[in-house]
Amino acid sequence: LDATPQEASSGRMQCGPAPIAAIKQGDMNCGYDTGFVFSEVNGDVVYWIVEEDGSMKIARVDTSAIGRLVATKAVGSGEMVDVKGNYKFEEGSAGERDAVGAAACMGARAEYLEEYYKKNAVEDDIKFKLTHGEVKMGDSVVVNLECKNQSSEVRSIKVVMTGTSITYMGKPLGQVKRMEHMLFAPENQTARCALYISPEDYVGKIRPDGALKVAVRAEVQGTGQIYTVSEQFDFNKPKITLTPNKTTIRKGQLIKMKIQLENPLKIPLKNARIRLEAARNLRPVNINCGQVKPKHKISATVSVPTRRIGKRQFVASFDSDELKDIQGECTVVIID
Repeated sequence: LDATPQEASSGRMQCGPAPIAAIKQGDMNCGYDTGFVFSEVNGDVVYWIVEEDGSMKIARVDTSAIGRLVATKAVGSGEMVDVKGNYKFEEGSAGERDAVGAAACMGARAEYLEEYYKKNAVEDDIKFKLTHGEVKMGDSVVVNLECKNQSSEVRSIKVVMTGTSITYMGKPLGQVKRMEHMLFAPENQTARCALYISPEDYVGKIRPDGALKVAVRAEVQGTGQIYTVSEQFDFNKPKITLTPNKTTIRKGQLIKMKIQLENPLKIPLKNARIRLEAARNLRPVNINCGQVKPKHKISATVSVPTRRIGKRQFVASFDSDELKDIQGECTVVIID
């Protein structure tokens, strides 16, 4: 687990050492930031409604949003290993729910526990489902909301969907798109609506290292049922294609690396630059690409030396004012 301190602990910027067994069982009494780490791997997301007088009530509890994956690098390879089973019981199991309940009893909002579990147990007659496809940089973002009416009466549902630009830390920067709609769901049928965000809507508003956050609020007229959810969309950026002219080469010989990338946006990329490096084998090579035209491919070939034998990984990264942190890699075997 990344132990990078995110807040002060005991007056210092530190995190841990939190016992893994205590995290899994929801034991918050042992200190060492165990509660903080527990919330990172097995917390529940609780959506609150704040009234004008400052009072609060629970609108929705999402028990599966946090801790879907706890990843680490495999020993001896670059493969990913999911170790979440070390930190939490299977999502939705009795052990996992007991651990969350034990942790919540020791939390700052323990007085809301009764309402919390009551909310989880209530069966509302409208089932909501938020869906979306792959989110690629340069393509439109489509977020769909399905409202399934399980009652024997027609339901009217007021829906507000908002897309907001946020920083990589989650700080809101400004609204990108907003949609309001009144849906009518006949008995035992499903009503649908969608939020469409085109590249023209978000380009220039989403920071190169930022993301898009979509918030949904749906209120069923007459029953008081409220559904709220927010989801962050990190755009899938294009990858750099890094192709060596040889995959095996003798030490001391030059190897040619072909670097290719396509601009996915309908606007030019300014101050574009590529950086090629290989740990313990190559000093960083910087390539200034200037301005890349919309939907245009760039290609560069670089001859670099091979200094150390063994399996070496070459990494190329691309940055510009509009797109950042785009990477590609390849492996070359250098023999004596």
